[in-house]
Amino acid sequence: MKRFITIVALAGTLLVGSAGVAFAASGSSTTAPSGAAATVHPRRALLRREALGVAAKTIGISRQDLRQDLANGQTIAQVAQSKGVDVQTVIDALVKAGTARADQALQFGRITQTQHDTIVSKLPDVASTFVNRQWGQHRASTATGS
Repeated sequence: MKRFITIVALAGTLLVGSAGVAFAASGSSTTAPSGAAATVHPRRALLRREALGVAAKTIGISRQDLRQDLANGQTIAQVAQSKGVDVQTVIDALVKAGTARADQALQFGRITQTQHDTIVSKLPDVASTFVNRQWGQHRASTATGS
């Protein structure tokens, strides 16, 4: 069950994070309370770190270098392109990693086949959203309160 929650949390993190970027990009003047942007559930932070690790490895750079590029306003897709890596290759690597986790959860009886199929079917869209998200832009706008 914990693995299922972890997988669902990853998908939710990627989807909710993307919604936050869309909201921030809409020009809304609403700001997050002080410190709210820095508060991330530990499991979400772990999943994000793992996903960034997969992306960085696929691109051929360190996770720290990728994080710096994201903090500077680039997307994972832009970083991949600048390093000569096809964006779809990064998306496929993320989907493969997510599918492996879902397969493992299914194998150990932590999720049902239906849950597995639902998770796996959503992974391509979630991975694409994750790769195209502008992390640095969102972080900078919430940190400055604008």
